[in-house]
Amino acid sequence: MASGTLSRAQALVHTIHDVLLPVEQRLGQHPYLQALEEGRLTLLQLRTFVGEQGHIIPSDLRSIALLISQCAAPASQKFFRAVLDGEAAALEALEPLATAVGMTPADRDAYEPTPGAQAYSAYLAGSVSMGVMPKLPPHCP
Repeated sequence: MASGTLSRAQALVHTIHDVLLPVEQRLGQHPYLQALEEGRLTLLQLRTFVGEQGHIIPSDLRSIALLISQCAAPASQKFFRAVLDGEAAALEALEPLATAVGMTPADRDAYEPTPGAQAYSAYLAGSVSMGVMPKLPPHCP
């Protein structure tokens, strides 16, 4: 990689970091995360999280895989492959979390998701299945 290209790439990484820093700080101050870190979430709240994620993650995996197949630009494909890898890692982590909160596979299968928690996954699935690129933040490829 040429020196100029590397410098531009490093500058872009720094810019992205700077743009995302306020978002990261706001997320870190979210009441749910604070309650989690302080051990104030009930077992029911943790099971609800696992139940919702058990529906969200597989839907997002399918949607993102389809989205990658629709991306013409290699940079976009690479970006969404990283997103796909993150979703796959989340799915792998969900099983031990479910076990830790006492949810059996039958409990997870019986969980009835709430519409509000599933809204973005439904939007993403609908958009991608119609060949429409979902609305993304401006810094995404």
